[in-house]
Amino acid sequence: MSSSTPKIHPLLVKISQQWSTCADCDASDPDWAELNRGTFICLQCSGVHRSFGTHVSKVRSSTLDEWTKSMAGAMQASNIEFNKVYEYHVPEAYRKPTIHTNRANREKYLQAKYIGLESYSVSGKLIPAFHQQQWLKSPSLPPVFDEYCKDDEKSAGVN
Repeated sequence: MSSSTPKIHPLLVKISQQWSTCADCDASDPDWAELNRGTFICLQCSGVHRSFGTHVSKVRSSTLDEWTKSMAGAMQASNIEFNKVYEYHVPEAYRKPTIHTNRANREKYLQAKYIGLESYSVSGKLIPAFHQQQWLKSPSLPPVFDEYCKDDEKSAGVN
């Protein structure tokens, strides 16, 4: 990275304007990004994501780090549809964090959201981060999964 402030990719600027809140805790004006899933997150949630390791979450600043066109193009359009998928399996007992949630409770919720608590075969609920193959041919998933299933079927060569 150069010593000067990096130029923000124009596509990233456009997409970030559609994200008014953090994908994980609804904090306003998130300025960090989770690259594995293409979401914008706040500083507090970015710290939790970093603790999961890069095999789960890769985190970048939307203003301090340099971005490629492909990185910017992989960002989601908003957190509404994203959270329909990723929050589907989080148990109701886990409350979604807010800007005031302490680190320990934030970690528990985000672990349930991104890593999961138990396997799909035990819970019957999808854990997107590691069970994408379950999206195929599962009759119990909500309609929002249809688009994802079609994409997975194409990449897996299923007709």
